[in-house]
Amino acid sequence: MQDISSMLHSEHSHQVLGSVIEAFTNLLSKCYSIRRSPPNREYPSIDQPGVPQGAILQLHSYILPKLRSHIVVLSHLTDPNDLMNNLGSQLDLISEVQSNLVIL
Repeated sequence: MQDISSMLHSEHSHQVLGSVIEAFTNLLSKCYSIRRSPPNREYPSIDQPGVPQGAILQLHSYILPKLRSHIVVLSHLTDPNDLMNNLGSQLDLISEVQSNLVIL
């Protein structure tokens, strides 16, 4: 028979798992919606006047490296062996990384 602590931990893990899956599903939906945009859509060139160079610099020096870092961390955290051995703590860490992706 499970004690109260392990039951609460299991319930917490189940709730976090639901949140993690939902966050990955939302991210996947965003990726698919971008891919389904019309192919003839024109995107501004970074050399065009009016494209803020500060934004490009921030994208290059901060946002993309941070995104890469988060993807690497998520790749390690979702390793099936580690995930099954430390489900609760891994899910908490995955959830934390996902919340950081939202603010990028």
